[in-house]
Amino acid sequence: LATIGVFSRSGVDGYANNPMSDCLRADVAASLRPAALFGGDTLHWRAWEGLYAAVRDGHTAFDHVHGKPLFAALADQPELAATFQGLMAGGADYNAAILDACDLERARLLVDVGGGHGELARAALQRWPGLRAVVADRQDVVASQADTDRLSFVAADFFDTLPAGGDCYLLRFILHDWDDAPAAAILRTCRRAMRPGARLLVIEHLLAEQGGSTAALLDVSMMVLTGGRERSQRAYGALFLAAGFALERAVPTDGGLAVLAGVALAEKTL
Repeated sequence: LATIGVFSRSGVDGYANNPMSDCLRADVAASLRPAALFGGDTLHWRAWEGLYAAVRDGHTAFDHVHGKPLFAALADQPELAATFQGLMAGGADYNAAILDACDLERARLLVDVGGGHGELARAALQRWPGLRAVVADRQDVVASQADTDRLSFVAADFFDTLPAGGDCYLLRFILHDWDDAPAAAILRTCRRAMRPGARLLVIEHLLAEQGGSTAALLDVSMMVLTGGRERSQRAYGALFLAAGFALERAVPTDGGLAVLAGVALAEKTL
């Protein structure tokens, strides 16, 4: 590790932290510790043994290796699930870059769909004092979280029902977990909970419309872990329209993500 710059040599037989290894500490901003712990866990890296089956047969590699989907496996391992939530939380700088691309100044109620332990929602509440937020996620995820005056947690299934009446519905790293049909079903659940004109914010990495893309490895990773996929802006536009939304714009963030902003179209059967 020292020879590739993760640690520095100190004296003859000693080693010391440096800016690279500091990223693995829990007490630093933008820590990558949860990513390293989750990536190094057997539940994660053994799933890649099923990559050939995923390419050959279309099966999700994780399911092929472990006999169950990723989120069902995480529900059986609370400690690893907490690490995974830490990975999804991002960090203060990461969340700030996302919120810089989200215009929530006029919103009064934000529904964070699949929002985990609410780190992004809390950051939004700090930035916009007039905002309230509801985090809707699985029961095993929200059970440990306590409501506050402006933030509440609701157990919900985004294939069934979500809290209604929000001004804005936000989905960060949700749709890329799913292939097109279930992703559209999630968006339709959002649409049923929304009035026409309410806003949708989808935060994801974007594939290039043509040629190579920095999101390509993530695309393979989603095929391995969840059976999902990364998408281009054009693909998200088609997905939005199929679920009753119009994609208005895609705003890049400093963290390499894009905030895809849409609006709920007039009522229709969904």
